[in-house]
Amino acid sequence: MNKKVFLCLFAIFTVFSNSFAEDWVLAAKKFEFAQKKKRDVSEEELSSLIPQLLLEQISEGLVRKTSSKEMMNRTLESYLVERQSLFLQLSKEYKKRDSLVLTTDNKKKLDKAIRNQQKVIKEIEEKIEDNLNRTEQIKSEYNELMEKENGKVKAESDFSLFFNPFTNLFVTKKENLLPETADERITLYKNDSSQLYVPGTSYLTNGLESRSFEKEIVGAKINGLIDGSLTVYGEYFSVTCSLYLYPGRERLGTITEVGKVRNCGNVVTNIAAYFCPKITNRMPVEIYFEVQPAEIIDKTHVTVDGIFFEKIPPVLKLDAGNHTVKVECQDYYTRMITYEFTGADKFLIQADMKEQTKTNVSVALVKPEEGKIYADGKFAGEIFSDNFYGKFTSTGEPVIGHFMADRKDKSGESASFFYYVPENILRNDAVLAVNGKAMDHASYIDRRRIWTYRAYTLLLLSMPFTLYYTGQYNSAVYAFNSRSMKDLDEIYRLKDARNVSLCVTAVCTGFFVIELVRYLIAANSVLPANAHKASNYELRKAEKRAAKMAPVIENVPDKDENIETVAEDATSEESTAENAVPGDTK
Repeated sequence: MNKKVFLCLFAIFTVFSNSFAEDWVLAAKKFEFAQKKKRDVSEEELSSLIPQLLLEQISEGLVRKTSSKEMMNRTLESYLVERQSLFLQLSKEYKKRDSLVLTTDNKKKLDKAIRNQQKVIKEIEEKIEDNLNRTEQIKSEYNELMEKENGKVKAESDFSLFFNPFTNLFVTKKENLLPETADERITLYKNDSSQLYVPGTSYLTNGLESRSFEKEIVGAKINGLIDGSLTVYGEYFSVTCSLYLYPGRERLGTITEVGKVRNCGNVVTNIAAYFCPKITNRMPVEIYFEVQPAEIIDKTHVTVDGIFFEKIPPVLKLDAGNHTVKVECQDYYTRMITYEFTGADKFLIQADMKEQTKTNVSVALVKPEEGKIYADGKFAGEIFSDNFYGKFTSTGEPVIGHFMADRKDKSGESASFFYYVPENILRNDAVLAVNGKAMDHASYIDRRRIWTYRAYTLLLLSMPFTLYYTGQYNSAVYAFNSRSMKDLDEIYRLKDARNVSLCVTAVCTGFFVIELVRYLIAANSVLPANAHKASNYELRKAEKRAAKMAPVIENVPDKDENIETVAEDATSEESTAENAVPGDTK
């Protein structure tokens, strides 16, 4: 149970952490033709179709591991934008200062205005200077990091044979400006693979690697752009694709592929396989499978990140990173693993498949009533006077069951409850008991919630009177003791009013606490009732309650005979459950 709770929490944490991750936007522009000639419709469509198919294949749930250089370029870009903005402010303030000579006649006022304006100018200049210093610092940090990674600089060690408590006591550590690398979700431009980026005039004038086009791309919030050129001869074509990273105007890679115009899918697949490791910034890994027993290999299926493989592939190539692999085979328990496939080029997944152990289980209702009982969504039996338990076959996995009564609740809705059977009590021919109460839980919770609100409202309404009379009584006692008040009867009257209001508030508080507890109990009633090993007392109790349903059902056997037979059957099931060998079940 704890294991399943941990997995659920881990899954929730994974979903939330991914939901708060940054996006790395990938776009592609319409490819151009290297040949200047008139083309037919199919060739013209090829220039848009290939980048669209390429985006569609690359965008399948990939995550990019940003590099230190990429993070530096982003920071430098933000510093550049900040400097440009500061310089425009500085220019404005200089012009404003120079115009003071023409707009101010009084010399004292002029000197004061100039001094104030000079302070503003100095503040802006200090900000520009700080910006320039941070720009040089982040470049220096990046160079030091690269030297450490290349082994030119040894990493500093904090280890010392002698303890010195005054070490670095008066030394202020410099703040690192270079952001750390992070994982970012790869998303498409406008979240649509059919939407290609249309560049402006800066591309036609200066090209992809120009500063003006970089500003245009950064303004569109695009991190990666795919460009390409086509050459067509007859039914064959050649395509050359390049991937550019912004900001930084860095070309991550270029590939040339050749194929048939009518079968461009294979070409796109090869290009996508080349670009994927460069986009994710992770080298691909090879995953091999070893399944035991060997005779079930042909019947075993593999699912990787939601992609289903009918047969186990000889080798599976994936981008390095976190992947979920599931191995399945009919009549065998499913094996699943989520692992960070990094640090090596090849990985071996060993799946020791264990055959499912089917167990026949009976679930008795301690409070039986007419209805139908289900186990994991499958019909397990109908409850009536001759039968107060359901039967199902389990494969050893925990079971979530559901009982639906034939009667209606007070609200007119169907009465029901859920129950849970843990795997540790699933033994062959075991008799389990469930103490659940069939009701319409939604209306039950609403009723208890309304009564809780009513109790809370009464408590709030009683408190002003209590506070008022308590304050009046204390003031009167103080006035009497200070001899500014002599009416003792008034004090006794206020005392009685205070005591009455305190009693009313106490009753309202108790009423609110009771209703709050009842509301919490009602809220917990939606949780499944836990099944447990049935005792003889619970079975006898269930027999008696089931027998009371006999008068409303026609053609019911003799009551005493029915109870005796059921009791004998239940006792035999109980003895079988007690004598079951623990090693025979899972």
